Amino acid sequence: MLTDCYKQKRNDEIVQLFKSGWTMQEIGDVFGVCRERVRQILFELRVSATEGGCSLKTAQKAAKRDQEFIDLRGCDSETYRRISKIKDKNGKNPQRCYSSQRGDAIFNGIKWELNFYEWWTVWDRSGKWHKKGREKGEYCMRRHESIGPYSKDNSCIELTWVVSQEGINKYWANIKD
Repeated sequence: MLTDCYKQKRNDEIVQLFKSGWTMQEIGDVFGVCRERVRQILFELRVSATEGGCSLKTAQKAAKRDQEFIDLRGCDSETYRRISKIKDKNGKNPQRCYSSQRGDAIFNGIKWELNFYEWWTVWDRSGKWHKKGREKGEYCMRRHESIGPYSKDNSCIELTWVVSQEGINKYWANIKD
């Protein structure tokens, strides 16, 4: 028979291991008891299954996955889904437009420092998303003076024809030199 002191120490250790993410089976293997006995001890001590073990491991994996999503896109998955449902006047969602612009910039040797949410914030704050396009009177994202990387501090929304005219002027200036 186990002494009360030993039993208390064992139970405290079982709870501590369980709450740190060990499964009931892993704990049982350490103490030489079955998983069911560990479950009974936890039940007697009023420790619920959601406070540790597999539930904790699952929650930790979900938190890690959520953080990786935020690191990649700059926002949580719910915000991302909400933004992705918005369409421009041509029926394209922001994710498609972001990927296209990012790919074009990289292809043209322009450094890209914007994650999806930073890119979207530039558009959203401008209030011009529904007027996005390549025709006269429509808007596009550009770098200030077409110099440097696409970044939070170096990107703005401008009338497309202004950006096009600047490009034409630079082209002809380079040809004359």
